[in-house]
Amino acid sequence: MKKLNSKGFTIVEVIVCFVLLMIIVTAMLKVAMSYRTTAQNSEITEQLVAYKNLLTKDVQKDILEKGLTSMERCTSSEGRCVKLRFLDGTNKDFILPNIDTSNRSSVENKYVRYGGIKYPMMKDEIPNNIPQGSKPGDYQSLYISGGDIFDYTTLNTGTIYTIEFRIEHADLDEDFGIHITTFVKI
Repeated sequence: MKKLNSKGFTIVEVIVCFVLLMIIVTAMLKVAMSYRTTAQNSEITEQLVAYKNLLTKDVQKDILEKGLTSMERCTSSEGRCVKLRFLDGTNKDFILPNIDTSNRSSVENKYVRYGGIKYPMMKDEIPNNIPQGSKPGDYQSLYISGGDIFDYTTLNTGTIYTIEFRIEHADLDEDFGIHITTFVKI
């Protein structure tokens, strides 16, 4: 009688090894995807913080160097507008354009205008072929909110002026908007 060769793997052992290997690969893939998402969110956060800081810095610089005398609502065909008046007699308009969610260019090319300079925001990537019944606004990831961007409070000693609106990204739970408050003495 011949003895059976017991030096190889059985089919059950091969299947168990394959299943264990697939579990490990799946876990590693989840970790890699998590790192990728974190890196993308970090990059978006850096871009939005840099945008907020640049715009805020330019407005604050004018307020501090030129000396703000007043702010008031103004009219602009682009959108919501605040006129900043300075001690040297100059004016600068701060304009937050209206976004038409049915207009691809309006959704993709969001910006804020201050003193005639356009500060473009991060570009929204909208698919080339938008399905029937959809509009470009359905694909935007960057949202700008806030009704009236300008407010003021008059006190006995002066006036507190505020320019404020929110910039939010669909993947992040943060406000990257502009929040500028300043006090002008009487």
